[in-house]
Amino acid sequence: MRSFGARLFGNLTLSDATASYFLFQALMFGLIIPLSGRASPYYGILGVLGLLALPVVFFSLYYQAVQIKVWCRLCLVVDAILLTQAGLFGYLYNYDIISVGDAGWMAAALTLLLLTTTCSGLMLVKNAFMQAAKVEQAEAAANRIKYDPDTFLHMLRRQKRTDVAFFEQEMLIGNPKTPLTLTMAASLSCGPCKLEFEQAARLIAAYPDAVNLAVRLQISSGNNKSQAPGIWLLGWWLQNIYGHTGESAQTKNLLRDWYESMDQKEFQKKYPLETYDKVSGAVEKLKVRHSDWMDQAEIKATPSFFINGYLLSKQYRIIDMMNLVPDIIDYFEQQDIKQVTFMTG
Repeated sequence: MRSFGARLFGNLTLSDATASYFLFQALMFGLIIPLSGRASPYYGILGVLGLLALPVVFFSLYYQAVQIKVWCRLCLVVDAILLTQAGLFGYLYNYDIISVGDAGWMAAALTLLLLTTTCSGLMLVKNAFMQAAKVEQAEAAANRIKYDPDTFLHMLRRQKRTDVAFFEQEMLIGNPKTPLTLTMAASLSCGPCKLEFEQAARLIAAYPDAVNLAVRLQISSGNNKSQAPGIWLLGWWLQNIYGHTGESAQTKNLLRDWYESMDQKEFQKKYPLETYDKVSGAVEKLKVRHSDWMDQAEIKATPSFFINGYLLSKQYRIIDMMNLVPDIIDYFEQQDIKQVTFMTG
């Protein structure tokens, strides 16, 4: 079916022509003839088409037996059907049950139109599937390159590097001693930040001994700065989470709850902060640290991620790291060894 002899021209093959022919017959017997109310004009045309199919049968048998010396069961079934049809129409014509003369120009034109439309439609569908398959193959090839650890690390090394040393009061999720630190520049009014925060949380859950996440916020004070979402969140975090047991899990839940609704009134109702004055000074200092770092890192859009200080390339998202973490760890561990050797050498 895929051999050279089965190709007619372009993308059209004998199997395409056969499928089109049988679909055409199904439409003719199931739709056109019942709707027309007159079968005899079309039977004569179908009889002629059945006889014209005989050369295809003989070529198929010759090609299988002589050229490729392999018998195709499907091809043999198709050949048998075409031979049966030709024999049946020949029998009906011989006994004057059908007649070519009964076919008028209208029936001939309608038959030709249906046959052409059926073949064209089938080829359009086939070409669409072929194009989709090519796109899928190209995407798979591109992903093989994209998810190659050497490619990822090569692109990572080319990105700018920023100081991501932990603040004294760092909103940290995960173990601070893991070899990989993700630093996320986030905004509380950013939809993509919600999605990427969830992906980062999943990454830490998958690699709890390898990855941690530091979240730094782009905070706008507004008219009443104590009521601004970022100020309120930092205040509640400093007062109720920082330095307490389960700090990492509570920090994750606090940010997740905000992103779940991104509704200031609902958030403040769930996390009431009645003594803001007690932490206002610490909140302002922490806000300045976040703001200064945003300026230093030249954050132009959120979310932005840094991996041990290297900006994550735009071609990658956090979810792409799921299978790359082991190789990234090896790279940074080797870098640490080189630095130690250089310093002690």
